[in-house]
Order: sequence, then structure tokens, then C-alpha cells
Amino acid sequence: MEKNKVVIKGAFKGITADFTKYILTLLALFIIYIISTAFKNGIYSKKNVGSLISYFKKFDLKDIGGMLSIGIIILIYIILIILAVSTIVRLFLLLYEAGHVIVIDYSSGKIVTKTYSFPLERTITEEKFNEIINVDIKQNMFQRFFNTGYMYIEFIALNQVDSQLRSVEIPYAFKPFLQKNKIL
Repeated sequence: MEKNKVVIKGAFKGITADFTKYILTLLALFIIYIISTAFKNGIYSKKNVGSLISYFKKFDLKDIGGMLSIGIIILIYIILIILAVSTIVRLFLLLYEAGHVIVIDYSSGKIVTKTYSFPLERTITEEKFNEIINVDIKQNMFQRFFNTGYMYIEFIALNQVDSQLRSVEIPYAFKPFLQKNKIL
């Protein structure tokens, strides 16, 4: 690495906080599924239900409470499936976020950003800058625990007509405060 360059790479260490959050979400959904299944089995044994279809075929208005209970459990199952699929998709998309690479080249006055997105798309952005004016770091509870976070770099790009304030986001930066000290 050259003396006038700062390279910030996304790494698996950078996504550990969100990865842990998604795994804990899946674990919580699994626990809710187990509790719901135990509740459903209790209702089935109490109401002598062999199959759900036969139970609904012999519908009786006196047993509306049992029907509502089973309907609520089915609704809970549907919500659990939607949340689990959503969390699994976010978990896989998170792995693509780890591949970000930002190179700040002070000698040439350029910021080069290389990102990967789903499924196999790569984007390389090169921007000129004259001065970095601000570096913000955003961390949630998990990110503080794992020493990761989002970095927002604001810089000024001057041209012949006017100046522009631009920014670059670095998701899942590992040790963001150490990176901030390298940049400023």
C-alpha cells in the first residue's frame, strides 16, 4: 500500500454484528414456531382433530373458539414463514455487502469505490475530491459490541464553475474509528 492511499475493505468481521442479529432473529422465530406447534397440538388433542380439513368440514357454531384458535395459529405460521424467508434473504444479501472496497488516493485526489451486488454485479465508481471535510460513523448496539459500523465520508469536489459536496458510504467497516483516524 502506498503512503498516500487509504484502503478500507469490507470483511466478514465487518458484518458480524448484522449477521449475529439475523441469526438471533431466526432463533427467535424458531422458538415461536415451537411454542405455536405445542399450542396447536394441545388444541388438536383437546378438540379431537385428526386433520385440519376434516375439522373445518364438520364446522359447528358452538365450537367457534376452537376455529378461531386454529385460525390464529395458521396466521402465526404464515407470519413466521414470511419473516423467516425475509431474514434468510437479508442474510444472503449481507454477504455481498462484505465485498466493498474503498480506496482514497490523496496524491491523485480520487476516491475509488468497488461494490458488489446481487447476484453477480460489480460497480466501480471513481470520483475526484479536493478535501475530505467530514467522516461520520453510525453504530447500533450489535455494531458497537463487535466494533463495526457504517462510515459516511463527505468531501468537496471543486470544478471550474462551482463546488459540490459529495459523500461515500462504507457499510460494515471494521474498526471504524481507527479507519476514521487514517482518513482525517
